[in-house]
Amino acid sequence: MPSPVPRLPDAETVKGAAAGAGPRSLGRTPDFRGLRTLLDDGLLTDIKLVLRGSGGDGAPAEGRGAEEKIPAHKAVLAGVSDVLRAQFAGSFGDASTSVWSPEVGSALAWRWTLRWIYGHEDTLPASLLVEVLLLADHFQIESLSAGILAWPMEDIAEEVVFHILSAWACPEVLGGLARRCVPLVVHSAELWLAMWDSAPQNVALFARFVPVLCEMDRLRLLCGYVERRGSQAKESPNAVVFPNCLLSAVGWEAFPVDILEAASRDDLVLLAELAGLQLRSSQALRDTMFRAIARRCQALELQLQGVRRPSQHFSRKERVDMYLLPLGGDSLRAPLQLPHGSAPSSTIAGAAGLFARLVGLGLSITVQLSSVHSRTPRDKARLFDVADRAFTAAAGAAAAAWHLTVAGAVAATSSASGAGHGSAAGGVGISNASTSAHMVAGMQPPPLPPPITFGTEDQSAEDAPWIEVFSKDCEIRPVAIGLRHGWYDSHYCRSFVLEACHSAPLQLGLSAALIGPTAATAVVSLSACGAEGDAGLGLGAPDTALAAAAHGGGSTSWEEVRWTTLLSRTDHALSSAGEVFSVDAGVDGAYFDRFRVRMTGWNSVGSWHLMVNWFDVYGHFRAKASYFTGDGCRVEATL
Repeated sequence: MPSPVPRLPDAETVKGAAAGAGPRSLGRTPDFRGLRTLLDDGLLTDIKLVLRGSGGDGAPAEGRGAEEKIPAHKAVLAGVSDVLRAQFAGSFGDASTSVWSPEVGSALAWRWTLRWIYGHEDTLPASLLVEVLLLADHFQIESLSAGILAWPMEDIAEEVVFHILSAWACPEVLGGLARRCVPLVVHSAELWLAMWDSAPQNVALFARFVPVLCEMDRLRLLCGYVERRGSQAKESPNAVVFPNCLLSAVGWEAFPVDILEAASRDDLVLLAELAGLQLRSSQALRDTMFRAIARRCQALELQLQGVRRPSQHFSRKERVDMYLLPLGGDSLRAPLQLPHGSAPSSTIAGAAGLFARLVGLGLSITVQLSSVHSRTPRDKARLFDVADRAFTAAAGAAAAAWHLTVAGAVAATSSASGAGHGSAAGGVGISNASTSAHMVAGMQPPPLPPPITFGTEDQSAEDAPWIEVFSKDCEIRPVAIGLRHGWYDSHYCRSFVLEACHSAPLQLGLSAALIGPTAATAVVSLSACGAEGDAGLGLGAPDTALAAAAHGGGSTSWEEVRWTTLLSRTDHALSSAGEVFSVDAGVDGAYFDRFRVRMTGWNSVGSWHLMVNWFDVYGHFRAKASYFTGDGCRVEATL
């Protein structure tokens, strides 16, 4: 049974409450029994509303079932709606009519709206909320619109979104509802099924507020929708065109400016290649591209001025979007390379990789080791801390204490010498300086605190140690990988290989993965990597379970997983400052969700300890289907 929406406040009550004032009247007489009686008994009526059909699905009223006539009063209707005032009291043709058939709205929605106008305190069913809001917006009944928009939606969000997807109009007022409700329920499989079969303007409203990691993910969703719609209409792939009404759903400022600038000149070749669909030149498209370029310029101005983009103080769970990168980009370039053996600096500290950013958004990441050294921290997410903040802060504190100690010793020596010699001149200053220098030379600075120690136990060539990272919600096309030595000044890994694979070799297109394989229209790829979508695996399982899931279950072992070599190094010791390695060109275009570093030779002391305290990936990324249908895309509160 749908949860009803309680009685709604009017606009004055909402404004008064926001200002800290007590509740105000609705702008009508305190006792509505008189008006209610006029409506219920049909007294003194001067117009009849002819409503067709009794369904509440939001379709236009005309041509929908048997007629229903409800008597009403023009003066009352005109009193709550500027549109109806102009219609019944102006020079329009309806001013003298005694029968009026509304062009939009179902009988159920109109019946509830009329009873609200006449002072009835009925609860608003969730099944009628969207349509009643549309009527209130269409006829400018501001008190009713304000009351609906001010009401909490958490308990009825899914039903509200269903009705948004089937609404007979998509004015901006529905954007407020979609902004609040879509992020709460976007993980619903039933909603995705409804979305693929909805009209483009409704899909634009839905997709606009789907929390995405990058805007390319949103464009992929919309392109999948357009392709599926064209396939159902049996259109030629070359004839499928991206509708203009979907343009507003995408944050185009996230895309390269050369593509935006070309599209603003009606050169749509690059944009068509990006979307994989044909686009039709139009004024709406040109305006959209110009606005995107302007937003990119504004972001650049703020960056040059050292001003951060206004975040409106929203936490992660309160943001409608959950971008992994600024502006919603989908590519993270590798940081500038550090000189081998240099100390950690802001150059690399400010260049967190994709796994660090995924952890920062609270998305599911798994870190697994072939064995765990006793000094490895319990929080495995420390593996993605490029700055090694604990070590840097402790080293800074130790250095500061050392300088204070030296300064104090020098000051104490100077004071004692000054007191002993009084005002004697000549060699007093030289003597003090010499004494201070000898004292400082005799003092030894305290040892630096240890870095984060992270790695494996001593293993063997037959059982080589490895460290693996896995992303449940995101897949990455790597261009570079960062590594850093994770022990003291010894046990440096000198020979290793970086590898990657995908947890689900059998891949479907994103739209097919979201609506289920039985309704899939995308081409299935048997490649172990590089295809879209995924099987939506859970986390926390041992490696053998992950491997088994990747092959559809069974007793698949770790060794049976097909790994792709990204790069290999021999006699190249890892740096204590961190180093970024470019991957081999042979893996261009492939996407992976599992990455590991595997030791292939003794370390610097002849043991098989693999000690790495920073491991992260740079490159292009995209969300998997499991991100949209699982907990990754879910938010607990919205704007």
